[in-house]
Amino acid sequence: MEEVKRAALRELYLSAGIPFTVFDYSGEVLFSAPSDFGGMIAAGLTNNPPDKLSESGHPSGVTLLEFSGVFHLAICKLDGASYAVTMPVKTSNTGSFSLTALTGVVREGCFGRFTELLSSLPIFDMSILSSYANLIKYICTNELPEGVNYYIAGSAAGSIEPAALPLPTEEKTRTERSLILRREEHLREIRLAVGSGNTKLLEKLAGEPSEIRTGDFSRDPVKNTSIRCILELEEAMRAAVDAGVPAVKAAELLDSSLRGMDLLSSPAAVSDYAGQCLLRFAEAVSRAAETAGWSPYTVEAVDYIRRNIYENPGVAETAAACGINRNSLSLYFKRDTGRSPGEFILEERLEKSRALLLETDLPVSEVSGILRFANQSHFTALFRKRYGVTPKKFRA
Repeated sequence: MEEVKRAALRELYLSAGIPFTVFDYSGEVLFSAPSDFGGMIAAGLTNNPPDKLSESGHPSGVTLLEFSGVFHLAICKLDGASYAVTMPVKTSNTGSFSLTALTGVVREGCFGRFTELLSSLPIFDMSILSSYANLIKYICTNELPEGVNYYIAGSAAGSIEPAALPLPTEEKTRTERSLILRREEHLREIRLAVGSGNTKLLEKLAGEPSEIRTGDFSRDPVKNTSIRCILELEEAMRAAVDAGVPAVKAAELLDSSLRGMDLLSSPAAVSDYAGQCLLRFAEAVSRAAETAGWSPYTVEAVDYIRRNIYENPGVAETAAACGINRNSLSLYFKRDTGRSPGEFILEERLEKSRALLLETDLPVSEVSGILRFANQSHFTALFRKRYGVTPKKFRA
């Protein structure tokens, strides 16, 4: 592809911000904006690259596909040797595209195998995105396609139904507009709460009316709530990263949250679980603020201790998990926290015991055993020294 065309395509991408990639039919990336987007898409095409885009399925060279009214993509046949594919983008909220939120549609079973959908892919706003695809074709070929094809993904995997291109919708009722605005405000409040580590605000947001935490994504109420909660968790992940949580750690939190959500079978359970996951993001932000300026070894040690607190991790074990010797860890830890690793481990065990006493009906002896104290008497003595009362009186 000539450099002048590449420059024009880059300018087009920068003006609209919607990623796309140009492929040939062997799956080779001819152009990608941004540059790493093509590799991600190509990974899904190399095993089953399309033979061609049929004239009957793509008479205009541009095809749009809608997924449950939530996402749109586009595929644009450029010539007999190449085609362009856009990134999925949201139609339900303003803002940039959301690959994470697309997980909800994939989980619903609409997406199917990517090659089956090359007979129709989606796009954002019909007028903007069909024009976007047309411009890609014009830059590459000096030709403009005539008209567009439009398809709707069915509930079965890979199911595609042709449909008439939708006409502009009538103005939404005042109630509908109010609900849409409230849902957008809800997402902004989640981002603010997570970014500031405000668990109280998150607990309040979790108690919002059910229609705020659902959407019009699916006829299945569980899937509907799941997709909305995925949007919430995505906002939480972004807020956490912006607040200083390492991107890898935030991604791990999101992945574990999505895996857990997949096991739930009622809208209420999904909503409650998502609320707990949001609190974990806020807690991660609080920990990131607490550990600002600490050595990476101290940060990793604190994380390891908290994740393994029920196992009563030792200092040597913690140091080994962090790839450092015990003496060096102790020096870093004392400098950063003012405490030795052993003192910190004991404090964390006692804090966890206090939470168990408040939040459960477990006997004191069982709390002592769960947290690996030598015996109940030893636990009681340490607890009274720390908090000034015995575990039984604390619970009372």
